[in-house]
Amino acid sequence: MKEKINRYARGVFEFDPQKVVTDENNIFAIVDKNKEFKGTFCIYEEKGRELKGLVYSGDDRVRIAECSFIGSRVNIDYCVESADSDDGEVIDNCFYIDLDCLPGPIVETQADLHRALHAVEADKSRYAEKYAAFNARFNYLDDGHAAQRVVERVVLDRDGADVV
Repeated sequence: MKEKINRYARGVFEFDPQKVVTDENNIFAIVDKNKEFKGTFCIYEEKGRELKGLVYSGDDRVRIAECSFIGSRVNIDYCVESADSDDGEVIDNCFYIDLDCLPGPIVETQADLHRALHAVEADKSRYAEKYAAFNARFNYLDDGHAAQRVVERVVLDRDGADVV
């Protein structure tokens, strides 16, 4: 322990990347047309460390109950809707877990939220790059032109590609 403290004091930090493990490698379910299937799987870090991040689906028919997570063992609840599916259709590669996309801290209590908001406000430069990347990835359509794109695509039957 003393050696570890001395290394930290000298500025030597070694971090093992987190490795996410799931309790199920493959999720398989047969869902009748116009029915829904609800399921859960668990994710955790190989060494028991706390995880925080986002989980999202690559298929519109699979909804995630809570997209953000924090904890050492996290249950991910999902629902598969089969209304738009053909008989025998397979959904592949539908869950994506991103541990490094969140722009700031995840908190669990009101007091933690209060402290985190003040910390982020006090040190904007620390979070600026992550906030910009997060907004570019998830909020790119929040640009003040959403109504114009709807009119272009729905009313005028254009692809709206030239709308910035």
